[in-house]
Amino acid sequence: MPYLQYKIQLPAVFAQVHDILYQKAGTEGRRSYIRILQLLQTYSMDVVKNALEEALSLKVVNETAIKHLVRRQAEGRPVNLSLLGENIPLVYVALPDLSSYRKSLLTPSVVQKAA
Repeated sequence: MPYLQYKIQLPAVFAQVHDILYQKAGTEGRRSYIRILQLLQTYSMDVVKNALEEALSLKVVNETAIKHLVRRQAEGRPVNLSLLGENIPLVYVALPDLSSYRKSLLTPSVVQKAA
């Protein structure tokens, strides 16, 4: 069988991701896994492996998240906040003082006086 010459040994994390995707979505999960494997055509084994490990640790094992993690790692960008879930820091912003805007609405403008 000629295709066996291309067979490579994948790290264990690949099997874990395959199993999770298959359990979640059956045949469509397998298709997603194959599309994830196709990332190896563009990115190195280490980049894809690290992205799979990160997806497992963040509990975001799906094709879209894994592709994002691969691209993020290859480009050296930080992880997308939507993948962090509960770890997103809360930010509180004080309401603006709208009194100056109200005054400008109540005061006739220069353009209106000229007309």
